Amino acid sequence: MVKVVVVGGGPAGVSAALALKELDNDVEVILVRECEKQLIPCGIPYMFTRFSIEENLLSDALLEKKDVVLIIDRAIGVNRGDKRIILEKHGELFYDYLVLATGSKPTKLSVKGENIEGVFYVKDNYRKLMLLSEKLREGSSVVIVGGGLAGVEIADELARKGYEVSIIEALPHILMLNFDLEFAMLIEKYFKDLGVNVFTNTSVLKFEGEDKLREVVLSNGVRVKADVSIITVGITPNTLLAEEAGLEVSKYGVKVNQYMATSDPRIYAVGDCAEKKDLITGKPAKYMLASIATMEGRVAAVNIVKGNVLKVKGVVPKYVSKVGDMVFGAAGLTEKQAKENGLEYVSSMVSVKDKYPSALPEVKDLTVKLLFSREGFIIGGQVVGFNEYVGALVNTIGVLVENNATVNDLLSIPQAAHPLVTPSPISEPLAKNSLEIISELKRS
Repeated sequence: MVKVVVVGGGPAGVSAALALKELDNDVEVILVRECEKQLIPCGIPYMFTRFSIEENLLSDALLEKKDVVLIIDRAIGVNRGDKRIILEKHGELFYDYLVLATGSKPTKLSVKGENIEGVFYVKDNYRKLMLLSEKLREGSSVVIVGGGLAGVEIADELARKGYEVSIIEALPHILMLNFDLEFAMLIEKYFKDLGVNVFTNTSVLKFEGEDKLREVVLSNGVRVKADVSIITVGITPNTLLAEEAGLEVSKYGVKVNQYMATSDPRIYAVGDCAEKKDLITGKPAKYMLASIATMEGRVAAVNIVKGNVLKVKGVVPKYVSKVGDMVFGAAGLTEKQAKENGLEYVSSMVSVKDKYPSALPEVKDLTVKLLFSREGFIIGGQVVGFNEYVGALVNTIGVLVENNATVNDLLSIPQAAHPLVTPSPISEPLAKNSLEIISELKRS
């Protein structure tokens, strides 16, 4: 019987373990994770306001139902020669294949006072987030350090719950790692209108307080009152176990081939700990999303069971989020990323009504921006609107990028339409963008 040990209990590890059993129930699968309780990462921004931490746990019943053996322990070493993994409490486990799904860890600010009571790094650690939840119940003012997706989602939830919220962002605007200027400024305006203090082009100099956090001092000299500070400045691949095992590692994560196998063919790496390759640029990238992690877990499972038959040629990141009534998302490259990679491109942005006819009382604007290479291939897109259609459209754009769709392809693909669900087929946004791009490419 083939024996597979999966290290890591997040989305990547769980997806790999479940897929292994789904593909071949005779495979022996053991999942090792450090935490007794495993949080759902994407639910973290909402468990302080909408539901309890206990309601945001990955269910171990899924593993039990599929006969996956769960061991709560820390993996401290790998003996590749004997195919053994060493656990802190449970000794050694032999494996035929090993799947590393060790995830990521918060990027540290390394500033004075970050260990003061009331300062928290956001990561899916059950005990620390339980403590954060307690501190939020005691406090009224919160400083969010980092204006990325996680930061703005937490800020929105807390501000609408009545907290005095400030966002500290080092870049000129929030969300600029994921969106172009027009979209970033639109979302930033929403937060300012909500009453959130948004400090951009600045960073944290230090945290101050004797027994607990009192103020956050910024690099521009401004002092911001805070009972709690939540740091969401980024995450780093957790590659220590792989490094100590002698596997090839870069700053982007554990190096893997198209089959998700590491430099040791008996060891696979998936999720945040694994290096990604951007499908468009061909360059290494840190795309740390649960959607990518779970896909990689399933791919690794197929290749272990079937023998390296399924390839990941590259990754197109897809994001979708919601603040207030506004839903926004992106897939592929932004203009800034295209420029940084030396890609010549053209772009088009159109706004249409999200339902039809316009006499419907709930009709709102839907704005779509697309980027195409000079050769006419779609390389990215961004969407903002006020309903769930945004998420579907972002996924559509991502699939088009993944399949090297051209501007002509977008015009020749009919989209499903319904007055209460989508824009009018006459003003279908991908088609409208494509017509503009064809005109632009013809002029140039």
